[in-house]
Amino acid sequence: MLITADLLKVYQQLGYRFGIDRKESFAIIYLFARIYGLQKITFSKLPVAYDRISNSIADYLPLIEKINADNIKSDTLFILGAIINNMDNEIGKQYHLLLYRYASIIAKADGTITTKETDFLKSIMSPWNNEISKSELESNTATYVSTPEKQGGMEQLTQLTGLELVKNDVATLVNFIKIQKVRASKGMKAPSLSYHCVFIGNPGTGKTTVARILACIYKELGILEKGHLVETDRSGLVAEYVGQTAVKTNKIIDSAMGGILFIDEAYSLVTNSSNDYGKEAIATLLKRMEDDRERLVVILAGYTQEMKEFIDSNPGLQSRFNRYIEFKDYSAEELLQIYLGNLKKYEYVITDGAIEKMKRVINKAIINKDHNFGNARWVRNIFEKTLEIQANRLATDGNISNESLTTITEDDIIEND
Repeated sequence: MLITADLLKVYQQLGYRFGIDRKESFAIIYLFARIYGLQKITFSKLPVAYDRISNSIADYLPLIEKINADNIKSDTLFILGAIINNMDNEIGKQYHLLLYRYASIIAKADGTITTKETDFLKSIMSPWNNEISKSELESNTATYVSTPEKQGGMEQLTQLTGLELVKNDVATLVNFIKIQKVRASKGMKAPSLSYHCVFIGNPGTGKTTVARILACIYKELGILEKGHLVETDRSGLVAEYVGQTAVKTNKIIDSAMGGILFIDEAYSLVTNSSNDYGKEAIATLLKRMEDDRERLVVILAGYTQEMKEFIDSNPGLQSRFNRYIEFKDYSAEELLQIYLGNLKKYEYVITDGAIEKMKRVINKAIINKDHNFGNARWVRNIFEKTLEIQANRLATDGNISNESLTTITEDDIIEND
């Protein structure tokens, strides 16, 4: 009850309303569902879960909201947080860190963080401002992705939609590595290889996914011991104060040992500010790439032109990154296949009329797309919006059948998005 009150407090302070039609509601509904014994709850199954526990939620929410309303009169931001703090301050800090990260995810759900949201995030950890490091708050700026073991790397790659040029480039790289290993095993001279890459292309074209697969391939070839992927960006490498950037960068690099360090929008490490420490991060990275060349592979990613200018601006980068892999925008047919693949993954079926409507939506988006078009990321947003619209449509139905829960119709696809 009390943890639900704290989660709802976060939700409301960020300006959201609770509802089955919002993906931001997932955590609260999931918590209720687990309390009542439901298992394997996913966003696509929210209507089912919500239908099972809706009466309980309806009973509890007014009580929880009253608890929070009464609590507004005090200086206590979170009820359970205050209780834990009185028992153990360190555990209380860790609890508030979890709330902070939960709030951060919700705040970032729409792609922007407002001033009001920023102020609220700061208030969550205000009792520990003097003792908590920024790296603790930003622990989500580096994402650790383990390597899947069910399929081989090349098999995973071939199953991706589109990306034919990327698949050919990776296959060529793999064949070259294999042949050089055979030559070396026979005592022949083999050139030293650089496994570092630059991935260029627009957002949502599969760069992170292919980086994860390449980590798996490198492990299979014996190049990397662990074959995991650590994903980060400028915020995970550059600190605010002098002397802290090298420490922060080294910490991220240490976590990537035996795997791949993937730096998204790497060109953002260089700015025109005289007080910027991005160059220190680059210098630290280049040194570690040399010192740990047998244990670390680095992939830099971002927009095509910006990445080329970034690499060309630094001789150290030029000498270490000479392998470019270009990720083209997806075609209309490929975007449709990605959309249909998402539906299939979550056990949905789609009517012929809905498919035709989705084709029109995709064609319109491609005609009007600009430099920031999200490709597969855009498709994912459309997919999630489809499920939200379907949930709204079904919520008023007093007798929800299994067929209706799994069927996407024309009414579930928004054409002017």
